[in-house]
Amino acid sequence: MKTVLILPLFLLVFSLDCNSQDYKLEYQKAQVKLESIYKELNSIYKKNPVFLRALKENIKAWYWYKQSQFDLQFPGADTAANPKATYGSIYPTCANHILLDLTNKRIESLQPWLKGVNEGELCAGSIKINY
Repeated sequence: MKTVLILPLFLLVFSLDCNSQDYKLEYQKAQVKLESIYKELNSIYKKNPVFLRALKENIKAWYWYKQSQFDLQFPGADTAANPKATYGSIYPTCANHILLDLTNKRIESLQPWLKGVNEGELCAGSIKINY
């Protein structure tokens, strides 16, 4: 009878760990993609030092925002000796999922500067115009 109860629990824990690793890998890939976007933006806008300064400040602010959002969700997790004790065994999965989601939203928010906008867009600001 104990085997019948332990096996589903083992499978659940194994599945959570796999999800955690999947999200961690996806988050790492998203981080690499984001860094690539920053490099591409630096290349595209290299002749616009005012934009590059604004981008640098924006990157700092975004990292602060990402960390503060994470800290709001899991206060003290980054300084806790064992965040699983506070937030449960699902913590690594949730942590990586939240970081992945925030990073993907950041990537999406930068797309206009990569793609540009059509000529005639009145509110393009620093976004390049596609002629």
